[in-house]
Amino acid sequence: MLLDVQSVIDYVAQWVVDYTKQAGKNLLVSVGSNPVMEHLSIQCTTKMSGLRIQCGCSDYIEANKYADESGLVLGDVSKTTGLYYRSYSKLGAGLADLFPFLDLEESEILQISKFLNPNLQDTLPEEFMMLEFCNSIESMYNIITSPNPPHTNYRWPYFTAIQKKWMGDVHQREKKTRHKAITKPYPTIPVHLCRRQGL
Repeated sequence: MLLDVQSVIDYVAQWVVDYTKQAGKNLLVSVGSNPVMEHLSIQCTTKMSGLRIQCGCSDYIEANKYADESGLVLGDVSKTTGLYYRSYSKLGAGLADLFPFLDLEESEILQISKFLNPNLQDTLPEEFMMLEFCNSIESMYNIITSPNPPHTNYRWPYFTAIQKKWMGDVHQREKKTRHKAITKPYPTIPVHLCRRQGL
């Protein structure tokens, strides 16, 4: 849960701008029409004069072509969908240069969306809720990335059947996509701006 949404937006925007300047680039390119990404891009232009923005590319291949040598491609992957439950696609978000939201769960990105649009009525899909549960469990008990099957963990008997199913699925997917773990830059949200509760 984000404790200060505007400060998180400012923090991420400043990180992107600092990275862009250090890389000697002047163009940010993103895929699709994600309102949070578009708002981030606008915030970046207020912090860096001469920065150009291109939102709405159809895919990451097009985004890379547009960025060419003068730009950076922003990945829209969150912690929920990119930390352990990675895409199998070789032509997806892995083609991005940096990931502004990789340290945020989908519930936190939804929190930003509702901050930007107070009338938004969206709720977090159950799939994302379970993936976030798995991320939290991994941080406490090392079940997802363990070389051992999840059912051998001492905490296993205390989980419900649906929780066990999701932990097993994410464990298998993490093993099969470990070679695709995202190692590109992303900002780490300071602890005073968010609260990550254990389960």
